[in-house]
Amino acid sequence: MIVSRSQIFTLAWKRAKATAAGYRTLRTAFAAALRSVWALVKAAAAEEASRPVRPIQPERNTFSDWWESNPHRAAAVAARKARLGTYCTNAW
Repeated sequence: MIVSRSQIFTLAWKRAKATAAGYRTLRTAFAAALRSVWALVKAAAAEEASRPVRPIQPERNTFSDWWESNPHRAAAVAARKARLGTYCTNAW
């Protein structure tokens, strides 16, 4: 979850204007609203961080998949490896 500073201040300003009647000045209403919005953002970030991370899936295009899906290339690589012998370490 990505929250920008402008989003935080916009939400705090809207909340301050809505609850300004309960405070002495608009500035104190904004300060209180900013504290509450920031607390909500921190709580959401902590909750998201506490979730287990999904394991990274290996790429579908592994060596065996490539070998089976492209038999002509596999045959060419095998022929080159047989032709060059042990010197061909990077034939793949």
